[in-house]
Amino acid sequence: MTGVGMIARRRTAVMPAENFLRTVVDLPAGSWAVRPDGSVISGRVDVGELLAEVPVVVIVRDGA
Repeated sequence: MTGVGMIARRRTAVMPAENFLRTVVDLPAGSWAVRPDGSVISGRVDVGELLAEVPVVVIVRDGA
């Protein structure tokens, strides 16, 4: 089964990505691809870094 996760930054004008720095998500084992940029991540990831360039990212199992 392929898992899909979504992280959304609400009210981008009120809550900049910097507010989420040092907020981490522990992903399940394996490699995950970030959409829309296609970078591959794994393990513990910083939400602020994920949302630095875009207000929404979708994380899918790498290769899905």
